[in-house]
Amino acid sequence: MKIKEVCSKVVATTLTKGKTVSGGQSPFCGEFWMKENEKQGGRIYGEGKREIFFFPKVRRKKFIGDKAFYKMVLLVAVPIMVQNGITNFVSLLDNIMIGRIGTEQMSGAAIVNQLIFVYNLCIFGGVSGAGIFTAQYFGQKDHEGVRQTLRYKLWMAVILTAITIILFLTAGGSLISMYLKGDGTAQEIRDTLIYGKQYLWIMLLGLPPFMMVQVYASTLRECGETVLPMKAGIVAVLINLIFNYLLIYGKFGFPEMGVRGAAVATVLSRYVEACIVLSWTHKHTEKNIFA
Repeated sequence: MKIKEVCSKVVATTLTKGKTVSGGQSPFCGEFWMKENEKQGGRIYGEGKREIFFFPKVRRKKFIGDKAFYKMVLLVAVPIMVQNGITNFVSLLDNIMIGRIGTEQMSGAAIVNQLIFVYNLCIFGGVSGAGIFTAQYFGQKDHEGVRQTLRYKLWMAVILTAITIILFLTAGGSLISMYLKGDGTAQEIRDTLIYGKQYLWIMLLGLPPFMMVQVYASTLRECGETVLPMKAGIVAVLINLIFNYLLIYGKFGFPEMGVRGAAVATVLSRYVEACIVLSWTHKHTEKNIFA
């Protein structure tokens, strides 16, 4: 075996196991270690006739990884995180702005948002499970496989949405009442239930567009397009913010609708987001072959 190969193996062993290596084995080995140490930005400490070499860059790369890989992953992950955060921020925005007009109104809207959040989790879980196969099919350039997963997501979401709407229409009041067992006067509990029902009935109109956005946006992300869903989500938040202000408080000639205004603004923002995602997807069929 060549001396260079022996040195490479010794250095590799040193880096892996953290052993101290003697520099007196051969002139070439000692020279090789010093050059390798300098190249990696390490330091040399004299210890009698022995030399200890440190390779911090190699160690960092072993435990941290490649910068290019992190950059590639973040370019995909950050837009997804932003969009998911925006999806939940819409409900939070409603709670904050409704809270300025009354405690009962805010409590009713918050309870309904918690119930709808369970539906959101079911949709997220359904599309995420199928998304594993979507990414695999896309990587294999199997466009028919991507279409099959899109069809599955669509039917799964339709069934979940239909069940949710039927459940809320038939038992929405009972579900809201389950949260109203604590302290409070009978009038406050009655008002909270009324406001919750008003908010719920309107919010049900926003479930179909929300469903379509999740189906299409998840497929786009799994096929490498993460920015468009994020942009659509940002537009939806702005629409929700503007119409919340106009419809909750009755500004600039708009009716003062209170908790119902918040629900209308949220539903409107859902439809705008769905229009952006679906229209862009079907307009760029050369890129989105599954559409």
